[in-house]
Amino acid sequence: KEEQSFVLETGDVLYLPPKVAHWGTALNNCITYSVGFRTPSLSQSIIAFTDDICENLSDNERLIFPSTHSPFSIDKNIVAGIKNQLSNFLENDEKLLRWYGMFATEVKNDNSIVPLNEAISNEGLLEALSLGSCIIRNEGSRFIYHQDKGSIEDGIDLFVDGEHCLLSIVLYEEVKLLCKKNKFSNDDFPSLNEGTYFLTLLVKLINRG
Repeated sequence: KEEQSFVLETGDVLYLPPKVAHWGTALNNCITYSVGFRTPSLSQSIIAFTDDICENLSDNERLIFPSTHSPFSIDKNIVAGIKNQLSNFLENDEKLLRWYGMFATEVKNDNSIVPLNEAISNEGLLEALSLGSCIIRNEGSRFIYHQDKGSIEDGIDLFVDGEHCLLSIVLYEEVKLLCKKNKFSNDDFPSLNEGTYFLTLLVKLINRG
């Protein structure tokens, strides 16, 4: 039974919350897009997390069982031991953070990130910006950052397309801007100059696509 109906005009966007049944039809000649904003499934997340753990484990690392356990039965001490060994991987907040940052920004379509045919230099970017050119972020790229206000000395974690970079806290405003905007001009980075690490970072990101 229909509860609500909407007629969209050119440029309109209709947001549908998760699990809301819906149906639509074009009233005239037009192009419509349906875009899903869904978090990763739990199964995807677990598989990705365990894959990441396994990349850093050697075959020599084994489950450890109590020396008194029977080889013919499984008791609560064995279960507790397994649980304890596996839970250790969840207790390192720093590793969990960095795994999730890389997982959440992982490129879903390899063809969306294409390196420049001719790499730009630090000097070339500064000149282009000074002449009025803008940096437009690749729509297929994903940027997120993390900064723990309780531990400023640890800096800022920047995650871009599945890669991680630890940056100085002095770049906090630039990193935040980089993650929130899609288009940048010379005015966005007033302190950008040849001697700044942030310039090198921008050039690296631009050259990789």
